Order: sequence, then structure tokens, then C-alpha cells
Amino acid sequence: MPVFAAKACGCTNNACPAPERNGSDTSATTADERHSVRREIILLVVSGLLFALTLFFEAKIAAASPWAVYLAYAIPYLLCGVGIFREALAAMSKGDFFNEFALMCIATIAAIALGELAEAVGVMLFYRLGEFFQERAASGSRKSIASLLAEKPALAWLVADGQTRQVRVEEVAVGDMFEVRAGEKIPLDGQVVSGQSQADQSPLTGESMPVGLSPGSTALAGSINLSGTLRVRATSLYADSHMARILDMVENASQRKSPTERFISRFAGWYTPAVVALAALVALAPPLLFPAASFSTWLYRALILLIISCPCALLISIPLSYFGGIGAASRFGVLVKGGNVLDALLRVDTVIFDKTGTLTEGRFSLAGLYPAAGVDEGQLLRAALVAERHGSHPIAQAIRRYGAEQGVADGVDDAAMAPDSEEFPGKGMMARYDGGRFLAGTKSFLVENGVTVGEI
Repeated sequence: MPVFAAKACGCTNNACPAPERNGSDTSATTADERHSVRREIILLVVSGLLFALTLFFEAKIAAASPWAVYLAYAIPYLLCGVGIFREALAAMSKGDFFNEFALMCIATIAAIALGELAEAVGVMLFYRLGEFFQERAASGSRKSIASLLAEKPALAWLVADGQTRQVRVEEVAVGDMFEVRAGEKIPLDGQVVSGQSQADQSPLTGESMPVGLSPGSTALAGSINLSGTLRVRATSLYADSHMARILDMVENASQRKSPTERFISRFAGWYTPAVVALAALVALAPPLLFPAASFSTWLYRALILLIISCPCALLISIPLSYFGGIGAASRFGVLVKGGNVLDALLRVDTVIFDKTGTLTEGRFSLAGLYPAAGVDEGQLLRAALVAERHGSHPIAQAIRRYGAEQGVADGVDDAAMAPDSEEFPGKGMMARYDGGRFLAGTKSFLVENGVTVGEI
């Protein structure tokens, strides 16, 4: 079943790849992502080691020179903090003065001014480390989502002037004829003009049972042609096809936010200014109201308030939790249209399925043999094996598996099989074997071919 997923990210470093679209873009994006991840790991390892060494030998470094301590802490601080300062300035240039990056910068600069160098570096380092792990978690979900986007059919066999040539699906117009060969994905919605086959529509509907296609049938883009070659007349452009609409819903699923996400978005607009105002009040009110209160002490407490109240965890964790849940579901083929659907699941007490393929794998097994009078089970099974020898239907596969388990399949000689076996999608199979004709299929199919069928 297709997967609809939100593309929320929240990453602040450069390790956030765009969804892959085609082969060359995929390899380039993957290489860029690996390079960014390696660069981020090196930065974090180097910064962490410098911070730990400076913290451990701070007394000896200070004894040599007080400025050496500032220099030792400045290196990991700048390694981790330059990107955060860049994000803060970018947000402020757009009029967003109250954001988590600005809070981080203000709090750490004030900590440095108070001489709390280790706290300033620690805040930047651990924030950057948290961002890295968050991005790794989000990357796994994005890859699951991108795998669906990569499944879209890119090319079609266009039939024009007696010639068949391969073109991009976007170049096929309404009314054009295109060919779909066995095993290929149907590139556009259309009406079958010639040929008979069966289509696997499970990528679109979740239904594992193949659907018969014959002249006049509707072929859906994204389904897989299982057997014969089809010629199909396009009834819509690719942009209007079932598959394109599915992919569009995937890419725009982030618009379908859950009530929790919408609340957090509204809350963030008031939360950050309120925290800044409260921190200013903590820093200024006690020294102004109580002469004995130390301004440096209350300023330090205000900075602590700013750091612990930084809304980044709140603003990122909520969308990330939904995003991660949708991505995890996609790995199991579960269709999720947005975060609002996950919230709705909390209130579900009954689930009704309308497709067997949703609950089963479409892998049938032969439960019993019921021969007509005068026919034993061995004869019936052997006849069924002959008729279904080259059938692609799941029922034919179940019969062949059962025959192999019973050792009967070995008794069917391929050399005696005539080459003109024929499959009638949705009806049955006809095979010629050892001079005789064998039929297997629905009651109506057998009656059409002159076979008298009793009550079933």
C-alpha cells in the first residue's frame, strides 16, 4: 500500500538531503549526505575532545595564562556555534527576533561575560549533538518516504506511426497510445485497446488479488502488468493520474497537521517572547526592588532560565515524533495521510477492512479436492496441474505448490504440453496436453467452453 507522509524536518545543520527523484540525483544526494554526516561527526568529535581536555586541564591552563583559557574554550565554542549564530542572524533578518537560535546566542554570550566559559561551550556542544541525532532519526524516515517517490514510472513506450519509442511519461498526451510489456509498471491511466493480461494493483489499492485486463478495461498508473503485452490509450495526463495524485499527497502531507502540531505552532509565537520578558524581569526586578540583591547573581539566574526554557526541544520534538511515526509506518507499507491521522487512531475502537489483501498476503493454499462422481482425487489434481501449468494467477500457483508437495507435479511431462496454452484473465486457463484439452476456471468459463458443470 502506498505511504503518505509529512515532510517536516526541523534540521538546522547541512545534513538534510532533499527527496531523491532519479538515478543521477539520488547518487549525488547520497554522496552529499554522506559527506555532510562525516563532516558533522568530525566537528562533534573534535569539539567534544577539546572541550573535555580544556575542562580537565583548566586549572593548569589558567595558571599559564588567563587568556589561554578563553582561547581554549573559544575553539569548540566557535566550531559548534558558528552555524547557530548564522541561523539566528538569518531569522532576525526576516524579522523573527525571538527564536531558539537567538536565545542560545544571547544566553551563551552572557555566560561568557560572566566568566562561565564551560557552560557556554557545553550548551552549544550538546545542542549541536542533539540536532545531529535528531537529523539521523529524521533521515531514516525521509529515506522510507523517498523510496515511494522513486517508484513512480518515468518512461512509457509510445506507439505512433507504426513505431514504438520510449519517451518520458510527461510527454504522453491524452489520446496517445502506449504499450506496456509484461513485468512493467503501467505509466499512465488509460483504457486497454488490445491484449489481455492481469495487473497487480496492490501498490495503489493494497489488494493483492490480480485484476484482469482486456480491451475496454481501465488500466491504472502505478499498477504492474503481470503477463501479456497491452496497448493502452491514455485517458489523462501523468499529472492527473492516480499515481501522480498519490505522490502529490505524499509531498504535501505536512499540510495535514495534527491538532497538537497546530497548537505548538501557535504556542511558539507567544512562548519565546514571554520567556525573554520573564528572563529580563528576573534579571532586573530583584536588584531594583531589593538593594541587597546582587545584579550578577540574578543575571546569572535569568540566563539559566533562558537556557532551560529554550523552546527548540518543544518545537522540534513534536513534529519529529509525528514524522518519525509516519516514516516508521512506511517501512511496513502502512498508509498514513498526515499527523492528524495518527491522532485519530487514539480514538479508534473498531477497525473494518474492505480488502482481503490488507489482512493477507494473497498467497492461497489448496484446502481440499472435491472430484465429481467417477473421478478420483489424483485424476482431478493432475488435470488441474496440467491446466494451470503456466498460469500466473495466485490460485494457479497454489495448485502447483500443492502438486509439488504431493509429488504429483513430477508426473506432468512438459514435452507433452502444447505451446498454445492460453490464459483468460479473470476467467481461467486452457492448456493442450498429450492430445487433450484441459480447462480450469470459473463455472461460467467452463460452461462457455461446453463443459457440463453440476451444482457446486
